[in-house]
This record gives sequence, structure tokens and C-alpha cells, in this order.
Amino acid sequence: MSDEEGGGSLYVLSAVLLTPTQFPALLGDDFPEACALLGVPPAAEGYGLVLGQDEDGARWTVVVDDVSLVAAAIASWDCGMEYDLSPDERTVVLSLAGWPLELTVATPGIPAPHDPERGADGTGRVPLAPPSADGWGPVQRRLGADQIAREWADWRERVAEDGGAAAAAHPGLARALREAVAYT
Repeated sequence: MSDEEGGGSLYVLSAVLLTPTQFPALLGDDFPEACALLGVPPAAEGYGLVLGQDEDGARWTVVVDDVSLVAAAIASWDCGMEYDLSPDERTVVLSLAGWPLELTVATPGIPAPHDPERGADGTGRVPLAPPSADGWGPVQRRLGADQIAREWADWRERVAEDGGAAAAAHPGLARALREAVAYT
């Protein structure tokens, strides 16, 4: 991806969708909150977030409004296929310093990923960074709730596949399940 104004290039490492129905939980509890964190209005179609490095190794998040292009790239990558994600410059909504998500990849042949200086993106903001795992806050609460929901769904599926045998074997389990369902 080329930066026409600065003359540099962005080496794309990953991408994620930011839509009303699909967004990284790390960015907030809902789509408007995630958009606010990035400083973009909550658009009906949403956005694609392109995560990459410039030739100096600096981390950049490019917000684009071509959601279908980013979705096609993600789907191709998930299938193990190559996909050249090069959004048209007219689709770029905003370029932000840093990455809002943790990535463990880097572009070969350029310096290790690092945050550009504060304000390098023209916003005056501190570069985006994944939330710290050292403390408990809204992000950790959301991630914990998402994990519990996934595990709960898996467990309910296993109990259903067993034909309720687990509930019949453990009388207190049926009561606990009813209470848990009522709680959720």
C-alpha cells in the first residue's frame, strides 16, 4: 500500500473488520464505542482496519471505508491464500499511529515494529496500543464475558449431545443450570 502524500509505503500485516455486527471487543462494548476510540463516526457499513508497518518499522492503523475489500482479504488469508490488500487512497478515512490489537508479526527486512512518536499521525494522540493485561478494566471485563459466553455455549452443546445424561447423573446440576440460565 503506497502513501501518495508522504511517498512511503505501508506493508500490510493484518486487517480486521469494524462493523456494527463485527468488531474487536478490545475496542469497546459496542460499535459506536469502538468507533469513538478510533475517532471515526459510526458509519452504517462500518470500516476495515488495515494494520501495517512503514519502511522504518513504525506501526500504523489505516481506517478504510471499503469493508468488502478488507473482508475479502481476511477470508482469503483465513483459507491460506495470498491476497494483496491495497485499498484505493480514496477509501482511506484516517491513518492512526500504532495498532489497537496485539500482533506478533513483522515485515521481513525492515526494523522491528515500534510506535511512531506521539502526534506522528497529525492527531496529537498517543499511538494506539493494545490494552494492558496488567490491570482489570472495561476491556478485560468484555474479553472475560466473551470467553465465558463461548465456554458456556460449548458446555451447553456437550450437555445437549449427551442427551441430558449429565443432568440425570447429578441432580444438583439441573438446578445450577436453571439458575445460570436465569442469571444470564
